[in-house]
Amino acid sequence: MSIFKKKNKEEIVEEVRKDVVEEVCEEKVEEVCETEIVVAQQEEIIEQPKVTTNEEFKREQTVNEEGKSEGKKIYESLQQLAILLNTSVDSLKEEFYLTQIKKIMIKLQKAVVRYDMTESEMDKLFLSASKYGLGGITVAPAYLQNCVRQNKKNKTKIDICSIIDFPFGESSLKGKISNVKESLKMGANSVAIAMPSMLFNPENLKMLKKQCKTLCRASKRKAGIVINASDINEEKYAKAMKILNKSKLNFVTLAFGDATKEEVERKLNSLAKCGLNKKLYVLANVNNVESVVELFKCKVDCVLTPYADEIGTDLLKRFGLI
Repeated sequence: MSIFKKKNKEEIVEEVRKDVVEEVCEEKVEEVCETEIVVAQQEEIIEQPKVTTNEEFKREQTVNEEGKSEGKKIYESLQQLAILLNTSVDSLKEEFYLTQIKKIMIKLQKAVVRYDMTESEMDKLFLSASKYGLGGITVAPAYLQNCVRQNKKNKTKIDICSIIDFPFGESSLKGKISNVKESLKMGANSVAIAMPSMLFNPENLKMLKKQCKTLCRASKRKAGIVINASDINEEKYAKAMKILNKSKLNFVTLAFGDATKEEVERKLNSLAKCGLNKKLYVLANVNNVESVVELFKCKVDCVLTPYADEIGTDLLKRFGLI
């Protein structure tokens, strides 16, 4: 006879159920504990300040000392050069800054396409263009006579480009030719002719070729064209670029207006894939030197902006030259 009390079926099932529940609870408790430990460790890592080891500290010290040593050598070299040239170190530094700034400014043109500039504003524009070493001024034909007069008055040699039929290029070919000849007669150094987007459609490429050839002849090979950048896409312009490359055009200008940086870069990359071999200009409301430099990195040869002289002033201020 067994000394253990026999259990019925219901009691056995209940005991098994309790055992299972206890095991599941223990597993859940362990999971929660592990999660809390991980969170606590993460918080501890975040809250703890970075401790610089001796090796890291020595390495930082070495870098700082090397930088100071290099700076000292450069200054000593400048002193020796200043003595040879009978000038001061400050004068050498200013001359260096000006030289580098002019490398940027020569690839900038002031764009004047609005029709409300006074003669005194135009006078200031030519003086600042000469001061900052701007690559030129692009103006609407209405300002040409005034610009030529300002060049003579201020004894400057600023290149003047007449932008014709801007922004949409809706005039007839005959009207464009007349404006080109008149602009050159008035004293413009070059002309930029806005072309309608429809000419870049596949069915109009023959007309594009004919107009480019005619305009180049009328301008005595002093012409470029202006394209509305919002219409550019690789598929549409691939064949058109072959026509432009074979033409006698000097440059192609993309007009962006107030486009975002991403949009400009996307359009420029699209155009680059089409294989343009002409000088590439960008006409946009760029108002800082950082954006200008970004455009230069995208293989842009010249930036036309209403803020060209303001960018020059900003650069001179940054380096203590004014």
